[in-house]
Amino acid sequence: MTLTQRGWIRCCHVRGRKGTLRGALLDDPLHTDPRLAPIMFRLARELMEAGDEGRTLRVEALCDEVVRTATPDPISSAASQDLCARADEYLRANLDASPGLADIAIGIGVDRCHLARSFRRSRGCTIGEAARLLRLRRAFAELVESDLPLSAVAVRAGFADQSHFGRVFRARFGTTPGAVRRGR
Repeated sequence: MTLTQRGWIRCCHVRGRKGTLRGALLDDPLHTDPRLAPIMFRLARELMEAGDEGRTLRVEALCDEVVRTATPDPISSAASQDLCARADEYLRANLDASPGLADIAIGIGVDRCHLARSFRRSRGCTIGEAARLLRLRRAFAELVESDLPLSAVAVRAGFADQSHFGRVFRARFGTTPGAVRRGR
């Protein structure tokens, strides 16, 4: 069995903060969630390797990490969601200025490290990645709705050159900016 097969681990005994979760089904999110998949890959590798004295401790630590990652604390989760919503609102309102993490943190009145951790934990991406996605979506709309040259759309989306914009755009949307413009 290879580690990439679907269903490589269907059931696992993991220890949580308040007792034990027994036989928790570990389904598709473990293969797709960017936070859980790498942990599960390491766990599967540990389980499939020949045993040694430290293996049990490593497997137990990985199981604890899965529980911490997959089980959000409801109180901090609500606070994180509120913080992320405020960060999103600030980012959308100031997208043309290309605010960085520090700018957003100051704008909404929180510590930048706390904002970065909360945003990544809640959204699964960094604020910079979220900003890039917003700019790419705006660029997509501009390609469809305006007659701006592709180079101008690239600059408005925060890219220094059109070729870099084209590569990132294609990686995100699976098509080129020129194809979107022609297909409108």
